[in-house]
Amino acid sequence: MHVPIQLLWVLCILVIVGMVVRRWRKRHEAHFGKVTLLPGLLKHARLVYAEKKFVSTAFNGGWMISTRIDRGYRSSTEALVLVDLKFRKTDVVYQSDIIQLSAERFAIESGSSEKVSETAFVFLKGSAKVQGRFHAVKLMSHDLIKSLAERHIRLLAGTEQPASSGNKNTCRKCAFRRECPHLVPR
Repeated sequence: MHVPIQLLWVLCILVIVGMVVRRWRKRHEAHFGKVTLLPGLLKHARLVYAEKKFVSTAFNGGWMISTRIDRGYRSSTEALVLVDLKFRKTDVVYQSDIIQLSAERFAIESGSSEKVSETAFVFLKGSAKVQGRFHAVKLMSHDLIKSLAERHIRLLAGTEQPASSGNKNTCRKCAFRRECPHLVPR
């Protein structure tokens, strides 16, 4: 049986195109384009905000919280669902991620008429080889965020003393390590 050379060329081109398309899809699915990877709250949601700045109303004598959200999606419940994109080596959500998203929620809800979901997501991506993963987090109350902001103000004013984190890795990275009376030994 003799196969025409043109048919062999067409088959080779189709195989090459298939390989290129497959590689392109794998590379771009990791930036949460693949619908099956999305959590339930985001499956039918639409992107409404990306890299958008929000400012809260004034509290405690005129202080405001200003923040820039990574992504905000309108869910089927009509509430805004916040997604924070993080690129780090470890697949761990930190308390600071929850505080950040909670402050974003406070700024959005107090500074606009938007209703924000109490559940947000941290999308962690480690490298080009590893697909990202969504972590659902429950956001802190507005009162707790206001009290954290007020404590931050007191710390900066010097009217309140900082407490130790109790974690030597956190202490090692702290900008105030030299002055800290609670320094955790290496």
